[in-house]
Formats: sequence, structure tokens, C-alpha cells
Amino acid sequence: MKDSAREYLQAHRIEVFVAFAAATALGLLAVLKRRVAVRTAIWPTVRAKIENIFLDASNSHRNPVTNAVLAYSYSIRDSFYSGQITLSAGESSLESLREEMIGQQISVQYDPGRPEVSIFTRHKVRGWLVERDPRLSVWRLIELWLDKLP
Repeated sequence: MKDSAREYLQAHRIEVFVAFAAATALGLLAVLKRRVAVRTAIWPTVRAKIENIFLDASNSHRNPVTNAVLAYSYSIRDSFYSGQITLSAGESSLESLREEMIGQQISVQYDPGRPEVSIFTRHKVRGWLVERDPRLSVWRLIELWLDKLP
């Protein structure tokens, strides 16, 4: 049995190495995601005002997708900051979104060490589904982690 396993590993060493590297990378990303999620869970909350709504057109999986983006602003210690939330709402919903949401208040969390970094952790904004949660984005997690390095 040992000889056949050794022969298999020798014959398929590239495949085994690629599988091991992929599993290691996924494990590291999971650990990183968990660390950032734990850290952001204790960030302070602040009231933000929805200032504008615009459309964001992109090609996702070869299909054109149009989402609505809420632009919000908030202030911390007399300094003003902004952020965005992407909603699952297309062009047909833009006017109703503008009427319903511009000027409304929402709660966002911000990094106390870098107050210009904010996140919206809920899955809905006044009944509209949030398309992308920055807290769950792998690239956003890597960006936050890299920003903390010396």
C-alpha cells in the first residue's frame, strides 16, 4: 500500500502540489476573513445620510448588470467621510429609490483608526437587497489587512 501511494504521488506530483497550494490559499483566506470580520464587528456605529443614488453598469459573467449605488456621508469629530452601498436594483427602480432614500439616515460602522473606512453590514436597506457586502469581499479583506501592515 505504501509503495502504491508513493508511486501515485511521484506520478502526480504537480497535481498534488497544485491541490495542496490551493487548499493552503483557501485556508489562509478563511483565517484572514475571520480575523477581519471579528475586528470589524467591534467597530463603532455612526449615522450616515444618503446623499445620492446613481447607476453602476458592469458585465458580470458575460451578462450586463445594472445596480443602484447609494452614496452616503457621515461625520466623525468634525471631519466628513463618504461611502457606497450597491443594491440589487436596476434602471427601472432608480427614480423610486431616489424619492424614497435620498436624505434618509442609515447606520454604518467605521474603523476608529481610519474613520474614512466604513462598512454596511446589513443585507437590506429599507427593503432593498444589498448586492455586495464589502465585509465579505475577499479583495476588500486583503486590502484592509494590507493597510494594517507596518
